[in-house]
Amino acid sequence: MGFFEWIRDHKRLMLGTLIVLIFPSFVFWGIALRALPDALGSSGYLSNKVLNSIVAAQLEGREVRQRLFSAKTFRDQLKPTDEELEAFFKQEAKRFEQAALADVDLLTLSVKDLIASERVDAQAVKTFYDQNPQRFGEPEQRRASHILLELSGSASESDRAKALDQAQSILRSIREGKDFAQLARQFSKDSGSAAQGGDLGFFGRDAMVKAFADAVFALKAGELSEPVVSEFGVHIIKLTEIRVSQQRCDRSGAWCDGIGTTTVLRTTQEPAPGGRAYRRG
Repeated sequence: MGFFEWIRDHKRLMLGTLIVLIFPSFVFWGIALRALPDALGSSGYLSNKVLNSIVAAQLEGREVRQRLFSAKTFRDQLKPTDEELEAFFKQEAKRFEQAALADVDLLTLSVKDLIASERVDAQAVKTFYDQNPQRFGEPEQRRASHILLELSGSASESDRAKALDQAQSILRSIREGKDFAQLARQFSKDSGSAAQGGDLGFFGRDAMVKAFADAVFALKAGELSEPVVSEFGVHIIKLTEIRVSQQRCDRSGAWCDGIGTTTVLRTTQEPAPGGRAYRRG
């Protein structure tokens, strides 16, 4: 066998081997393309137009040509004038912007080190404590129950009179001995507290709207208010408990008044969650 015959036979052998290796892939791909229209068409969800576009996309090919230009090739050929450069700069100003920078000197102070360097006598501490009681204590809180009757701000004089008459009628019933909590469940429109017999729990003066707070903090424990009108309606209020203001004597959290122990009226029962119809905000 001559040299050229050997090369010819060798090429034939390599081509046959290649066909054997890639032929199954071509067969699989052809079967898949033929099965795709049937599978999609049988679903009933696709129109023929959409189906044909999907199949066409599978058979499509793309030929892309590109040519790269180097900036170096054209750099020496360009001779822009100062006017052209200035116009380009103004037109593309954002491309030349630089983020703002700040030169900051940071001084870190250690509270622990500052405290260690301070020397304060006991009298100065007591003076500061006496002059700033609000920083070391808890303001007076009161616990009350109420019955809320509806009365809108735009109510007529006739509706206002009816609401006040109903409030006076309920108030008379309470003074005659009827249970406040039972009447609150029956008549109160404050859904948050009616189920608890009108109990609002403990609260500070600033937690309530002014008309309500003024009435509550003018009562003594166990007293009933006259009907109180606020922007939320008409209230009948009963003050049930007073928790006087408290102050902490030391860092342990003990309560005192700076001289002697404060008497604190506490409840043995957790305050009931009241409604919001009387509260600020």
